[in-house]
Amino acid sequence: MSSQKPVVLVFGATGNQGGGCINALLAKNQYAVRAVTRNPGSPAAQKLASRGVEVVKADMSDGSGLKQALQGVWGVFLMTDKSKNEVAQGVTVVDAAFDAGVQFIAYSSVAGLSTELGRKVSHWATKLRVEEHIRSKPWPLGYAVFRPNAFMENLVAFTGPLTLGSVSTIAPPGTPGQYIAVGDIGAFAAMALAEPNKFLGKETELAGDYVSGEDMARVLADLTGVTWKASIIMPTWLLRLLSRDTAAIVDFFVSGGAKADIPTLRAMKPDLQDFRAWCKAQGIGNIAKGENRYPFKQPSSWGWYASVAIGVGVLGVAAAYVAKGAGLLLLL
Repeated sequence: MSSQKPVVLVFGATGNQGGGCINALLAKNQYAVRAVTRNPGSPAAQKLASRGVEVVKADMSDGSGLKQALQGVWGVFLMTDKSKNEVAQGVTVVDAAFDAGVQFIAYSSVAGLSTELGRKVSHWATKLRVEEHIRSKPWPLGYAVFRPNAFMENLVAFTGPLTLGSVSTIAPPGTPGQYIAVGDIGAFAAMALAEPNKFLGKETELAGDYVSGEDMARVLADLTGVTWKASIIMPTWLLRLLSRDTAAIVDFFVSGGAKADIPTLRAMKPDLQDFRAWCKAQGIGNIAKGENRYPFKQPSSWGWYASVAIGVGVLGVAAAYVAKGAGLLLLL
């Protein structure tokens, strides 16, 4: 890349977090932006290239392959995806970045690490290990760690578009929690890269709103002009049977473990999205007035029946184990 500007390398560049970081960096026009991807020929990567971003091929698991991507890089935005190799990939990137002479690194972690309860979640604890490895390095200018709370995008990430008139969360409908629009995470990372002293050596929790499922339903009803109801995606007792991690996440949520200072964050970033702003950004608007551009799914009873079926199945398996245990006790 023919530029005299310092180079910032962005991981997760074709996703929402990395994309948010790139958007903010390009808007600041302070750095030359280099994006890491495993497929430079993908439409998303090509779109970045058309905006003046240098797209390079690299794999987070390949330390030697990362050397070229990191050549001449001043700063790095790193995010690691939930996987069995998350720690190894994070450590590999951190080592390669430090060895390449990177001056400053911003890492996207998770808010749950602020409490002992949150650290019980196995795929959150992996991010703590990456954090610790970052802190172990004497970076010339330092590091910043961001700990985002629940993603607003999680409302649709696993189920597709919202079902018209119905919003579900993993916590009881009346329980409020902190949420963040994913793109805003990358924007805060870009802020740290632009002004390293602002977040230097800190673990900063991120959130843009503090809302319950019932609050979300009221916002959606106001925006769309139709009635909305809030519900829990699955009974808590069933979540506990299905996943220890998910149960720990719910406990963290219900206990009010999230502690992001939203007013201070909004003072730093006035366009920080609350839930209403996020809905509008998705194209959610008044249906009767033809203002809605969001592809709502139509209501169906199948989800409820599926939950009941899963619950009955889990109870059946649990009962079988209990019966087997009782039989063994009788034999003894």
